Amino acid sequence: MSAGRQSEPLRRYFIVILILGFAPVRALFRLFARYGNLRGRFLAIFNFSFVELHSTRMLRRDSPKLPGRIGCTGIASKCKFVVDEKGVHRKLFNASSGFSVYVEASIEPEGIPSALLGCETLILAGRDRTFPRQIDKNAAPRSASGVAYLLSSPASSIQIENLDQRHPRLTALPTGVLPSLTTGTVRRVNNHSRSSVVRCPQVLSASRVREGAQWETRRRVRNLAVTSWVELCVNLDEEVTFKEYGRLLENFDFVLCPEGGGLDPSPKAWEAMLRGCIPIVRRTPTTDAYSLLPVIFVSEWSPSALTRDFLDSERHRIRRSFPNAATIVSHLSAERYRPRPHFNG
Repeated sequence: MSAGRQSEPLRRYFIVILILGFAPVRALFRLFARYGNLRGRFLAIFNFSFVELHSTRMLRRDSPKLPGRIGCTGIASKCKFVVDEKGVHRKLFNASSGFSVYVEASIEPEGIPSALLGCETLILAGRDRTFPRQIDKNAAPRSASGVAYLLSSPASSIQIENLDQRHPRLTALPTGVLPSLTTGTVRRVNNHSRSSVVRCPQVLSASRVREGAQWETRRRVRNLAVTSWVELCVNLDEEVTFKEYGRLLENFDFVLCPEGGGLDPSPKAWEAMLRGCIPIVRRTPTTDAYSLLPVIFVSEWSPSALTRDFLDSERHRIRRSFPNAATIVSHLSAERYRPRPHFNG
């Protein structure tokens, strides 16, 4: 028997599989052609993308085969070296072409090896502890010599997560999202336009309040929401899960994002922006990092800070500048905040 005759049954079998495989697809397209709205709903299911979002918070894993090397998440994964309470580590995979160093904010500046201070970008982040004054009530003050040590370093750029005082050498860096153990900071992001979504025009007040002096600001803001701003706010009396909170954000125009342990209003603010909700934050040196983001600033958490006219005006401004999800997500991505090489000359 010739080779051509031997392959004939295989060819027929392959053709049968193709016919059976395409039959359901053809039937589906006929259904879409008959019911246009069904087609739109079906395609809308796939109207999303996966994006790596910015985060200063680090989840680390040690390498058993390469001592002194680690894998980690967030902006730390874009740096060449990581300094934390366990010491100095080199990245397993260095995604940055520059000499950048990530230092956990719990580390005193004197604990940073002088050889690393000549880096292009030094990032102090990962904890609520602020810099340079250290005003977080749940942490010890920083030493004046340690602050001077860092400020006098030859690093080209110094980025601070919880910046409590403006300084020519310091740049505010937003917290971003919290990483997960499974996907890090990669999220599925809906690409639908946010501008056409009908939302509740009230302000959502759902800040978690804990015991301790560092949560006094949140307690004060919650009290304002049920007194001076009661006509503007919807207050949640009980704590909700992260998933429930996300659904609520998709139904409101605004959400209160008072600072907690540190000065940064994230991750609450970041989650709100991802869902098309507008965070309301207090203007601080830290929130200078939010100047190009779709947020509303108040100078202080005071009874006169919010009015209906002010909220309506700010909503119109923000919806005009950020008309869809893609515009917002581009400002929240890891790529936007990753350390980059500095070139002299």
